[in-house]
Amino acid sequence: MKGIVHRTACASTIIYQGKILIVRRANTENFLPGVWELPGGKKKAFESTKKGLLREIREETGLTKIKIIKLLSLFEYSVHKNENYHDTVQINFLCELEEEQPVVLSSEHQDFLWVGEETYFRYKMTDQVKAVIKEAFGQNKNPAAS
Repeated sequence: MKGIVHRTACASTIIYQGKILIVRRANTENFLPGVWELPGGKKKAFESTKKGLLREIREETGLTKIKIIKLLSLFEYSVHKNENYHDTVQINFLCELEEEQPVVLSSEHQDFLWVGEETYFRYKMTDQVKAVIKEAFGQNKNPAAS
């Protein structure tokens, strides 16, 4: 019988100069190879979601000057992996890059782009990620909206 692994992931819509950072998964990744996504990843046990988010951003992109603005949204997904089912909740945050820094990718990713509201949908990514980016652009226009 297969097991079920419950996970919490966190992701960031990092805005800088009106654009959002997306990263492209390495072609060697087992799950969604070559697909564009938001920087983030799995929260460690007993780690706060915000600390986990900042750690994952740093590990995946090298960025450290990140300000978390607010909780943006969440979505759920399930994946069959290593004889188990991974049941995951992804918590998405609206963030901003406080000052320009170079992006230094981890081996999990092969490319990055800063995309505008008029171009992000052209890239191969899940519909859930596209919806998060769309929401982030809407929130960025009206930060007081909740």
